[in-house]
Amino acid sequence: MPLRILLPLTIVTFAVGTDTFVIAGLLPAISQELHVSPTSAGQLVTAFSITFALAAPILGAITGGLRRDTALKLGLIGFIIGNAATALAPTFGLALAARILTALGASLLTPSASTITVALAPADKRGRALAIVMGGLMSATALGVSLGLIIGQTNWRHTMWALTVLGVASLIAVFRWIPPVTLPAIPLRNRLQPLKDLRVLGIVATTILVVGSNMQIYVYTGLITGATGTMLIIGLTTFGVCTIIGNFAAGKLTDAYTPQLAVLVSIIGLALSQTTFNLGVHLGIMLIVLACNGFFGGMLTVPQQARIVAENPANAPLLIALLSSAVYTGFALAGAVGKIVVDAVGAGTIPWTSALMLLIPLLLTFTIKTPAAPAATEEQVD
Repeated sequence: MPLRILLPLTIVTFAVGTDTFVIAGLLPAISQELHVSPTSAGQLVTAFSITFALAAPILGAITGGLRRDTALKLGLIGFIIGNAATALAPTFGLALAARILTALGASLLTPSASTITVALAPADKRGRALAIVMGGLMSATALGVSLGLIIGQTNWRHTMWALTVLGVASLIAVFRWIPPVTLPAIPLRNRLQPLKDLRVLGIVATTILVVGSNMQIYVYTGLITGATGTMLIIGLTTFGVCTIIGNFAAGKLTDAYTPQLAVLVSIIGLALSQTTFNLGVHLGIMLIVLACNGFFGGMLTVPQQARIVAENPANAPLLIALLSSAVYTGFALAGAVGKIVVDAVGAGTIPWTSALMLLIPLLLTFTIKTPAAPAATEEQVD
């Protein structure tokens, strides 16, 4: 698969990933300028995540009859307008509405980018191609958020404008280099059939629980270890960098063996890492454990995409959209479960509860065997 196709798709997922997380670091400045409390400003993050989680499968089903490159362009237009509107918003209410519009656009982007990759990549190289495209999303946790915060130091609106410019550049690249990609026409009623498929729902549930488990560690690292300041920044950056490495390792493992094996390695590795996390009171041990957690957590997305598409290749837009929704649902689950654990028994218990959350995904992954990867057809590329 040519780099001129992979690169625009990777930039798209990088933009989505940065947009997802960067607002959290800008909340103090936003709350001050828009005259709301920091917790109220935090609803900008909540609104984005909930909208993405709900809209991804709905828009995936509705737009399933469109060419995938057209869906990608529509998503980018919504993303661009939403970020520009956020940058210009004079009030908190308008900023909230703008974030919802941005999330609607973003909810089309990651699924469309992954579907195009699956359609155009050779069957024996799909794992690596997906790893490159999803590498943009993973890179955002280590690089994009930091860059956004640096740009936004003088004014948080500058970060929103930077994301707008990135969206415009992505749209130009998509028009220039992404070929038309058409999937077989399926009636809307048939497109919804995967919602009744227990195998598909099992893969979705696995993603929600594994992401929820992994992100609990990421979000509550400071509380678990007592790390602050530079130590915490180094730890979370290590997590992000190793997530990128794990993502590419999963691509190679998926192509060389099976996506099911890659998911099993991800879950077992996370479980082992999390059960040793209470040792992370010293910087060295904390970095090792966070590196392992990032690596094995980063291995999940690519093989899960390969698994769910193999269940019903013609319905790839909805299936990958469901998986994207599952990731954002997992983010929400991490925050909710972590808060309950911290309030009830203390942060030191989080690694153990996170590890226990992996038992069901482990069982589901052993149970759901992955069909052979579908081959690309000439009809998919006009």
